[in-house]
Amino acid sequence: MTFKKYPSIESLGHEDNREILMYEDDTLVIEEKVDGGNGSAWVEEDNLIHFGSRNRDLTIENDEKAFGKQQIQLREHLLSLEKEGITLNPAYIYYIEWMAVHTIKYTSVPFVIGIDIRLKRAMDEEDFGLFLGRDTREQEFNRLKIENVPVIWRGTVKEFRKLDIRKFIDRESKYG
Repeated sequence: MTFKKYPSIESLGHEDNREILMYEDDTLVIEEKVDGGNGSAWVEEDNLIHFGSRNRDLTIENDEKAFGKQQIQLREHLLSLEKEGITLNPAYIYYIEWMAVHTIKYTSVPFVIGIDIRLKRAMDEEDFGLFLGRDTREQEFNRLKIENVPVIWRGTVKEFRKLDIRKFIDRESKYG
């Protein structure tokens, strides 16, 4: 598989999401912004678990320094799950946030948080490809005993338009 980094999430109004508010009955999910280091995990054809940073395959590059502590923790976590018969789905790429200290210092945070899951078969697509919906993604990360990025609001576009979106900015993080 050719490594493809996780796409940037642009601010509301950017050309990449200009159509997001077009259909009033569409469901929007707003999630907490977590600040660590973007990463990924997947099973390659060699049946090895690969880890990636935002930009590259750390396993192929034999880089154990980038998020080294978190890579070890996640590998140990996944190996312990294998003893219970729980494994990564080989059809998925799991996008995570390694919760290493970055610009925000949290009071209590897991070592990794699940942020998205992409179908591998969509990796060659020109655009973003296919990602799982929030509910399916949440079930999959729960199955792997990995905490999901918290939802701070869910509703329709019509409901969203009635909100003062500034209330999402000044709220306290789940993680302090």
